[in-house]
Amino acid sequence: MTRTSSPITLFSPAATLLWAALSLPLMAAEAEPVGTASLDLATAYMFRGVTVTDTLVAQPALKAQVWPGLTLGAWGNMDLDSDGGRYRTRELSEIDLTASYALPIEGPSLTVGYIEYLYPHADVGPDRELFVSAGLDVPLQPTVTAYWGLDGSVHRELYAEASTSHSFELVGGLALDLSARISARHSDHRESGLSHAVLEAALRYELVKLGIAWLPTLNDDVLPDAAHVREVVGTLSFSVDF
Repeated sequence: MTRTSSPITLFSPAATLLWAALSLPLMAAEAEPVGTASLDLATAYMFRGVTVTDTLVAQPALKAQVWPGLTLGAWGNMDLDSDGGRYRTRELSEIDLTASYALPIEGPSLTVGYIEYLYPHADVGPDRELFVSAGLDVPLQPTVTAYWGLDGSVHRELYAEASTSHSFELVGGLALDLSARISARHSDHRESGLSHAVLEAALRYELVKLGIAWLPTLNDDVLPDAAHVREVVGTLSFSVDF
């Protein structure tokens, strides 16, 4: 997927602040820190319906609540197969830094946040977005999230998705996780409208999850076939809370 931006270094002020915060001892004034470390192995890297890497990838992630309501996170993508020299292996091709704040309100959950997408080995600067997410703590957990691009290839682009999910406890600690979401985008420099959907199913046992996702295109003008190479992606995930 092509990204364009002004040449800003990896150590931009926002990135430096986020990494510094993640490096500090996790402290909270009124609550114990809550965090998750995870590793996803996937048959492809899909981002908003677009096939970024059409080969095996590893995606480590870390997030932690460092203050009541305030969560910082880092996510990375590493290509495991060069696919004949198309991709660089054993290096992080992308690092995403996230800061989010869950507003202390009654009823629906409301979270606001900021994401910075970094490309260490690409001759482009970061992409930056603000986002807001609202959800209901009811069966199927309906959630709506909207992202507004501040800089880079997502500049002045609105991306939104509506999602729902549910888990079924099976036997012996085994669980089935099902989720679905539909996405749309509005942009001044490309076609706008519904782009794609994602239907996911996963079997989860303690720290391990085995899943499969189907990503059908909803509008070829919004999401061209050239960008949407994969429709089915398999994942093997490991996660631990701390």
